[in-house]
Amino acid sequence: MNGKSLSSELKEIITGAKRLYANYGKDLLSDLGFMKVLDDYEKAIEDTARAMTSLSIWKMCAICGNSPKGSCCAPEVAIWYDAELVFVNLLMGCDVEKGQFYKDHCFFLGKNGCILKARHYYCVHYLCPEIKAILSAAELDMLYRTIGREILTGSNVLHYFEQWRKHHDGVIVA
Repeated sequence: MNGKSLSSELKEIITGAKRLYANYGKDLLSDLGFMKVLDDYEKAIEDTARAMTSLSIWKMCAICGNSPKGSCCAPEVAIWYDAELVFVNLLMGCDVEKGQFYKDHCFFLGKNGCILKARHYYCVHYLCPEIKAILSAAELDMLYRTIGREILTGSNVLHYFEQWRKHHDGVIVA
């Protein structure tokens, strides 16, 4: 980890996200094009949440996370996030510093699950072998299509921001 602790690396990520919010948040939230892609993303996140709830996945994850086995929400997962994705969470109204409910888990894992709306690809897409074994092929197909839409719309938000930022900062975009 290049000599950095998890907490110092996470602090840098959150500080970077807050800096992005201070520099761009107000203007970006008044951009109608951005708000459209952000709204599409939030709807896709809700669709994934509904699918996971209907299949009892979150319930199974909570049981696993509270067992001696632990969960896939390992402490180092928090530093897989970058400032831009944490910034998107700030734009969505998430309190990104509210974390560390569980000492030996991801900083962003709260009492009722992830405190973030815009989550890392791994956090959205990963299903442990136990969950995959319980779901039918049709359920897995439906779930992965739903998850895929969330990941795609999240990518659209980040791409829009990247292009908007280049234009906003006076960088010529090809």
